[in-house]
Amino acid sequence: MPRESTGLLADKASAIAASQSRGNPQDDVKSAAGEIYNIAKRRLRLTAVGNDQMAFARATLAPLIKPGMRVYAELEEDVFGM
Repeated sequence: MPRESTGLLADKASAIAASQSRGNPQDDVKSAAGEIYNIAKRRLRLTAVGNDQMAFARATLAPLIKPGMRVYAELEEDVFGM
């Protein structure tokens, strides 16, 4: 696994742990999303990727999801029941 991936996963775990310490459930990634986004943006030196995690997800991440990907199939099932 590339060094950036390992670091990002560790950062995500830390952000989720910090969220838990604020009383949020263990699986509540949404409450840690802003922190995860800011850490990833700094770590990867990203620019012009949106002002917040929602804009980043919508404009940068969503277009990367393509038919044939597992995540695409999961979303299709969740949204359309197919």
